[in-house]
Amino acid sequence: HEGQSVLMDYYAAAVVDGGVSICPNEAKSRGALKAEVRKVIGLTHPHFVLLNISNVRALGWDPGCEATGLTAGEIVSKFVQDEAALIRSVDKTIQIVTFSDMFDPNDNALDQFFLMKGSAAGSIKGVPKDAIIANCNFVHPTESLGFFAGQGYRQILWGYNDNADHVIPIADWEKIAGNMSGVKGFAYATRTGDYSHLSDFKLAATAAR
Repeated sequence: HEGQSVLMDYYAAAVVDGGVSICPNEAKSRGALKAEVRKVIGLTHPHFVLLNISNVRALGWDPGCEATGLTAGEIVSKFVQDEAALIRSVDKTIQIVTFSDMFDPNDNALDQFFLMKGSAAGSIKGVPKDAIIANCNFVHPTESLGFFAGQGYRQILWGYNDNADHVIPIADWEKIAGNMSGVKGFAYATRTGDYSHLSDFKLAATAAR
């Protein structure tokens, strides 16, 4: 009735880039992901699949995640392991690629990260050893490249991302990468179709070699 205090408990789904987030531990989510993976591979027959596991800002709070008893980092670890296994079950020749940030202790794989429940650390355990890491940590390149190289992963340097400031750091990455094993190349990434810095990016990267 009016004037009474009400205690309310609820779960809220985050809306990111116009899309509602899903829980990786819900049965319906798993079913939808399996269907999408099979559909994409069936239509495109790719040599590579990029798992877009990046900037996970909230995880572990809903019943599906809580029931696992896992930390946020362990959930991410299991998710990438399951997705890689699903892809390989459809076509075992496909090369798995994933971004670095959620698996990098020099970036987002931290004891405390945004609204993730429990530690986000340790997520690297689920990444297949034959996966390629698209390394986007231009803030701590030495530490990040060294971490993944020490784990035995191959890497590509993932730069630009619609930020002109990323043109110059690719040269620094290349200098550092020259001392690392398993660094296979670099990529110019744009979400908006902006290729106006492509030539400068290429020149900066190749000049550093």
